[in-house]
Amino acid sequence: MPNFTLEAGKQTVLYFDFELSDKQFEARYSTRQDDYFTNHYAFDGNFKRGEINQNSFVPKSFKDFESYLNFSLEHEIAETGAKVLIVDNITYLKNATETAKDALPLMKELIRLKKKFNLSILALAHTSKRDLTRPLTVNDLQGSKMLSNFADSIFAIGESAKDKNLRYLKQIKARNTEIIYDAENVATCQVTKPDNFLMFEFLSFGSEREHLKALSENDKADLIQQVKNLSDSGESQRTIAEELGISPTSVNRYLKK
Repeated sequence: MPNFTLEAGKQTVLYFDFELSDKQFEARYSTRQDDYFTNHYAFDGNFKRGEINQNSFVPKSFKDFESYLNFSLEHEIAETGAKVLIVDNITYLKNATETAKDALPLMKELIRLKKKFNLSILALAHTSKRDLTRPLTVNDLQGSKMLSNFADSIFAIGESAKDKNLRYLKQIKARNTEIIYDAENVATCQVTKPDNFLMFEFLSFGSEREHLKALSENDKADLIQQVKNLSDSGESQRTIAEELGISPTSVNRYLKK
């Protein structure tokens, strides 16, 4: 078992859940018995969860739903005295985060809250539809360029092609620390619920290659063609490698074919 030491003391955590309803959240942290849930997991009192009321009306003093939501976020942070903020997920806060235009105001708002309240923020985001034969990169993040520029650290959770219950964790970016869990040292976990708590159970460290879907001959031919097309458009080999999630050596080899 690795030594994942928690260095911070106990903190108030404010979790904005924009994904799950009360019942869906309850199902993850309780035991199902026939048609009802029992044995609910007892969260620490410092854990505060909030969700959006889809039927609420935006007060006239706010120009739109987004400005009202931002106000509500700040109000709850101030009320709870939270030092850790989890936003699940940031795509809810904007109609889209696919472009820099949409991502920039969102990240600026989170950074403003971070500085004002001295917060640690974990912002979750979905990946776009991706090729499971390729390693996870920052380009898989929706609104990748602008979101990644504003983030201090980024890690990704990938689904293993070996087993649908396996996940692997990979560091994508670390501004102020060393990247330890890279493609050659991803943390492999299994999704499990032994009792009343859905969780990741650590299994081992290994290579990301072990979890990727095997590249068929057609997939490989398509990849080689993409490399050539990008090269013909003037992209450097390093840029092509970053965009396609492959090594510069592979790019060079494909261009020689």
